[in-house]
Amino acid sequence: ASIDPQEVISNQLLLDLQMKIDPDKVLAQLDSLPDNQTKMMAYANYALEMARDDPQAAIDWLLQQGNGNDRIFRSISPGIYYQWAESDPRGLIAQYNPDSADPMQLDILSAAYISLASDAPLEAMALIDQLPDDQSQMARMSVFSDWAYTDSKAAGDWMQQAVQNGEIDIETIPPFMLGNLPPQIALSIAELMPGEQRSSIVLALAQRYVGSEPQQFEEFLAQLPDQQSRDTARLVQLPQLAETSPLEALNQLGTSPVEIQSWVTPQVVATIEYQSPQILDDWLSHSSITEELRLQINSMRRGMAEQGFYPDNYWQQQISVPVDFSGER
Repeated sequence: ASIDPQEVISNQLLLDLQMKIDPDKVLAQLDSLPDNQTKMMAYANYALEMARDDPQAAIDWLLQQGNGNDRIFRSISPGIYYQWAESDPRGLIAQYNPDSADPMQLDILSAAYISLASDAPLEAMALIDQLPDDQSQMARMSVFSDWAYTDSKAAGDWMQQAVQNGEIDIETIPPFMLGNLPPQIALSIAELMPGEQRSSIVLALAQRYVGSEPQQFEEFLAQLPDQQSRDTARLVQLPQLAETSPLEALNQLGTSPVEIQSWVTPQVVATIEYQSPQILDDWLSHSSITEELRLQINSMRRGMAEQGFYPDNYWQQQISVPVDFSGER
């Protein structure tokens, strides 16, 4: 029976069946379609179906279409590459050109490493080490973050050993990468870092316990090595405190270390600005906070005003007490 191109386009199962029977005939029918978006969709389905068995052949076929029409290739190839990353990550990694300037290539490569790491994380990390330095860091972060989420103990052991062996520059490790590790492993790595990074790691760990039962949070605090770390960890609860005791939350925010403020200020300010902005006005008028924090808060308030963050009746309530967004208090 003849193939109805429109039916092939709309029915992926039929396309799969017909390609197994007579792929050349399917292609001839698709080629007969007018050059429009429908034909582009048909080519996409055809190429994706071909990629199930041979992604490299699908890419090569796309490159030949339309006398090298790169519009077709750009539109369809990412889906094939990501499918390839899932089905054969080793094959895709082997094809990667480290000299490519295309940012999409590195995104696809990261997807391949993550796919490989789901079964063989150590192999994925070893392959990442073969990349140029400017590319390996992004790929390593993507893979490690995913690995730490699925197997925090194994990922933590790997990171700890890599740091001890000098295979990773410890100052290049973003704190959030350690937030899903077992606390003792993350804290042992944190001990080797500068003070600001240590505090950020403690906060990243503490974020996991926000909203948990008080006993769980206290058990986490008991694992921290000193009172300073425990005081730092408690600051992740400031956004919750802002809901019930906004002035107390602001006072604690104002006396917190700078690296702590960068974590919690957005949530604290957003909570108070929505619920009781007059308290924030008064606090800014009378507190002796740093100019850096004052500017950060006023910048946030301007942004929230521009985005329509306030309740509908807020400005009517503030006619007699206008809010000064200038930052000149």
